Amino acid sequence: YVINEGLKMGGRPDSATASETENGEIIEVRSRGSDGTVSSKIIEWSVDRSVPQTMFVDEKDLTKLISCLFLNAIKFTDSTEGRVRCSARMSQRGRYISISVSDNGPGIPADFLPRLFHAFAQGDATIGRAHEGLGLGLMVAKGIARKLGGDLNCIRAETEGPDHGSQFEIKVPVMAGETISRPPSPSGSPMPRRAQPAHHTSTHTLHMPPVEPATPHGRLNPVCESAKESLLSSKASPQSPGTTPSPRSQQLLPVPAAAHSITSSPTTTSAPTPAAPEPKRPAPRTRKSISTPEIDRDLATKHPLTFLVAEDNKINRKLLVSMLSKFGYTHVLEAHDGAEAVRQMAVNRRKSSTAEVGAGAGGGVVDVVLMDLWMPLMDGYEATERILGMDGGVGRKPTVLAVTADVTDGALERAAQVGMRGFMTKPYKLMDLQKLILEYCARNHVEGGSN
Repeated sequence: YVINEGLKMGGRPDSATASETENGEIIEVRSRGSDGTVSSKIIEWSVDRSVPQTMFVDEKDLTKLISCLFLNAIKFTDSTEGRVRCSARMSQRGRYISISVSDNGPGIPADFLPRLFHAFAQGDATIGRAHEGLGLGLMVAKGIARKLGGDLNCIRAETEGPDHGSQFEIKVPVMAGETISRPPSPSGSPMPRRAQPAHHTSTHTLHMPPVEPATPHGRLNPVCESAKESLLSSKASPQSPGTTPSPRSQQLLPVPAAAHSITSSPTTTSAPTPAAPEPKRPAPRTRKSISTPEIDRDLATKHPLTFLVAEDNKINRKLLVSMLSKFGYTHVLEAHDGAEAVRQMAVNRRKSSTAEVGAGAGGGVVDVVLMDLWMPLMDGYEATERILGMDGGVGRKPTVLAVTADVTDGALERAAQVGMRGFMTKPYKLMDLQKLILEYCARNHVEGGSN
């Protein structure tokens, strides 16, 4: 799945011809540009025979982790001579699986490497803008690796010479509950965590069918059929590559014993569960806080508002629009980046020069902007400054709320400095959005105050 999705980046290729190797395949992908120029990339994958067929791991997390590195490698390799390699092997002592992703792209400057896994780091602004930026990609990927009990490191980064490009290595423990030894986390990187207990993991079976002969006409299907499932198994979440949930969204709930069963043979080994005494206080408040809140389907009637959703990821953008519709909001504009958000706000204000901000629900002036922080062309910070700086003379300014996966202190402080009022973290939740509307938007609408 991971490789096939990577082949479609920038549009479905004209052809993809796969030729078998001892432990995998070499795939030549050919595409034709709008000017008729033919370009090709070489993708090579292999899984060493020492890799076990079954391991305990969160399948979705592992897929997100590999996808993040593989898709970045595809993005930043040259379209005419690009080459990407992805391989998996066992460590010498058999404690972990090493997955390597390398490319012959532009590489990473040496002075940038210490900040590589920090929030929203970008080595070259031009490269980032051209490919929609790396965003939280590498930081989140490292967080996922450590969540699985492993780690992610850059082991090669050359910007010049015949070996230019980069290489990343993922280490994932074979047994659930183990944690790979590693130095303390650098500033800005997620802290290591032990792998989740067995009831939070799934059995990941690496099916290893015989490799079929390469097809002469370059069909895509054999790529998926002959690939070992360690690289091509389950579909990733529709979200952008892995996001780290905010602490406030992580609530531990009691899990029934029946939910702990694993669909594998009874003899499989799982992480040992320490014998701990039953807690004397079961914290009944936790259950109450989860069962009490209800979604207000008539929120739009009580607090009529018009929204603008600025989010470069189409899936996330449509999700936010859908969530607003559950509250009854139908007047929702959309923008795919910060520059488009500014343009739409300027047009909206000109068309509604006689309307009151807060009249909402009638398709008038935009009352609320849900703003992603990191977007191509213009980020959410700059877009917010421009929107709030517009002198339209139309009552009070709109309320701008951040929707982001970046909950670092620096990001939130900067958001407050440019005028954002509140924030909602990814993955989005209906209750979080409802609280934002009630706390920042509905109150302002009723009071008629200014931002």
